[in-house]
Amino acid sequence: MNNGHSISALTSMLNAIGQQRLFEFFDGVGPATAARFRAWLSTAAEAEVKAAADSLNHSSHGSEFARWWRERDSAPEERTAERSPPHLRAPDRGRSVRSGNRSARHSAIQFIALGFVLQIVGRVLVELGEGGVVLGVMLAIAGVVLYLGGCMKYAEVKGHSKWLGLVGLLSCLGLLILVLLPDRSRGMR
Repeated sequence: MNNGHSISALTSMLNAIGQQRLFEFFDGVGPATAARFRAWLSTAAEAEVKAAADSLNHSSHGSEFARWWRERDSAPEERTAERSPPHLRAPDRGRSVRSGNRSARHSAIQFIALGFVLQIVGRVLVELGEGGVVLGVMLAIAGVVLYLGGCMKYAEVKGHSKWLGLVGLLSCLGLLILVLLPDRSRGMR
């Protein structure tokens, strides 16, 4: 794969998680390692770049991909001098679970908020009448689905059955119940 835009070729194979892991990798390694990685990309075969993309897409943190890269790095003597700052090193298992829960919780909240917004927009379109009624109903239904999905995910993230999220059918009261539920996930691994 002899092309000058090999980082672009790699990033085109990455999903959103893989792109985040690539940023974490570059943040966690020194400039010499980053330069060796870029140089390797410019000469790597297509299969090797695909293997790197696969590793990034499935890594739990950029430092996990850094271990993958160290196995292939041709300059181990320079590698030992470059240490990642503590906040960029691979998280321990407990921290990984908590950060995963934080990300999932954030995602659930986004679905809940988007669901609310779609329900409101749908309701406004229905109230305006005429041609907006069908679109308004469709948006409101999509909003309910997203809202309930977010509530179910939120309940699951807090360590409860996802089916408990159906209390979201009670609208704001149901959401309040979910928020007040004890967080059982803190003891889980």
